[in-house]
Amino acid sequence: MRHTLTQKEFQIATAIRNFMLSFGSGSTKWYLGITNNIDRRLFDEHNVDEINGKYFIKDADSLESADKIERYLLHTYTNLEGQHGLGKDDSTMIYIYKTESSTKEKTNEGLFFSENGQKILFS
Repeated sequence: MRHTLTQKEFQIATAIRNFMLSFGSGSTKWYLGITNNIDRRLFDEHNVDEINGKYFIKDADSLESADKIERYLLHTYTNLEGQHGLGKDDSTMIYIYKTESSTKEKTNEGLFFSENGQKILFS
């Protein structure tokens, strides 16, 4: 599968890759996602340590760009976890963090966002 990124999207993907590599590669696990609210998503829901955690945030300017970058990175790097396609219309922020025993990666389990951005719970 081919992912065509704009120059800006490729720059963001490269910055995220460089951030990951700065902490080593190999068995280090990372989580990648997109959101419209970094504080809620990264620190409250994923439980990333705001002071000591290893995380990186970039604004992709649009859901379409954030989605393309997320899809490209998840396809390219096997040490990335994430659940593609769950951003709402105003989710332009792409984030990555190093998974730790204290972080929660499966915060979207049982959720689906409808076309209008409404959250639907699965039972």
